[in-house]
Amino acid sequence: MMADDPFFATIKELAVRRQGGLMNQTVPRCHLHYNSPGASGFGVKRTGLLLPEAMMLMVAPGCCGRHGTIAGNETGFADRICYMHMDERDLVTGRHLARISQAAKEICDSTKPRPKVLMICTSCIDALLGTDLERVCRKAEQTCGIPVVPAYMDPITREGKKPPMASIQQSLYYCLKHSEQRSDTVNLLGNFVPLDDDCELRLLLSQAGIQRMNQISACRTFEEYMEMGQASLDLVLTSLAIPAAEDLKKKLGIPYHRLEHLYDINAIREQYSLLAETLEFKLNDTQYYDEARHATEIFSKQHRGMKFAVGQTVNGNPFEISAALIKYGMEVPFIFTHMINEEDRRYIRMLKVSSPETRVYSSVYPAMLNYSNAMSGADVAIGLDAGYYFPDAVCLSWNTERQPFGYRGLISLLRQIEDSIANPKSHREQMHGSYLVI
Repeated sequence: MMADDPFFATIKELAVRRQGGLMNQTVPRCHLHYNSPGASGFGVKRTGLLLPEAMMLMVAPGCCGRHGTIAGNETGFADRICYMHMDERDLVTGRHLARISQAAKEICDSTKPRPKVLMICTSCIDALLGTDLERVCRKAEQTCGIPVVPAYMDPITREGKKPPMASIQQSLYYCLKHSEQRSDTVNLLGNFVPLDDDCELRLLLSQAGIQRMNQISACRTFEEYMEMGQASLDLVLTSLAIPAAEDLKKKLGIPYHRLEHLYDINAIREQYSLLAETLEFKLNDTQYYDEARHATEIFSKQHRGMKFAVGQTVNGNPFEISAALIKYGMEVPFIFTHMINEEDRRYIRMLKVSSPETRVYSSVYPAMLNYSNAMSGADVAIGLDAGYYFPDAVCLSWNTERQPFGYRGLISLLRQIEDSIANPKSHREQMHGSYLVI
């Protein structure tokens, strides 16, 4: 393969690689380029400011705050974030640490209304300096008289055990305190926007007597947020939230149960069955299963054989979505991914049976830039990253700021594919209004 060729591996090739033996082309740190962990949607800053009535102090060189400033103006959090600039001497000596408490106090004294909590966010610089940010926060807390939370925006940890988007979720629940647990209350962890209003999860939980489903993205006040400490169970919607769930289990004694964004109808039913075992209550999902089964049967009949390209900038796992589409009679010749993790392996094994020749492209491989708008062979591209390479395909972003889930999430995906086919939009049209977020 020539240096300017786009890198890909087939599903068949990926399936035989041993654990830990994934190719360097799918690991961003193996290339001479920088790829932000928050290239779109929710990055570290925007996620941290899900904490209601909070302000953030970003301590970093000017370049680290540039995209956050633009995104803040785009998404409405610009007035909740302040910056403390680090110069070259700070980078060498760490003298900036002595100024953080005073900067935090100035924020608290000048902001109206006064924030209920302050988040101090540092960059790769302090990670490399070995800054004890928790100690810095304790000192600032004494100065300000409000909770001060440590947060980290350090892309150098992206391929480590705790990437930035995992550590920021730990920061989100840092303030929660032990409360008397309520059996009728659960938390959702890992979703940055509320679940779709028509999602059946709330209705299924109500069968087991659970009336409150807390989501930080729906908390309007710091007091509402603190009520999350009363939950009897955390439902974890992404593996990136597992460290936060482990923290809450250790600190507050709240157990957790893992749920996934799935589009295979039988896998959704099995997941609800496992949830029922955790709740020790039989959940009746027949109505929702039948609705989804009817939708998949109609979709399969009308579009069997249609070719899809699936990207990673979507609500879900691109390998799982691909396996589900193939199960419904579609073809998926192309998958795009930033990197491959161990959670993807079981779906890769499924695809080995159903579509072994599917090509998996590394979105971060530098030569991919040479193949902009040069690919063909897909009728529908799901995800803006996939749509970038297929200008003649129908493009569906599938990354809206209402979170699809469960049977209704599957139905919503199929309906939006139908709408996109009936009213095709190009990748450029889908990109309109998008923004960078760090």
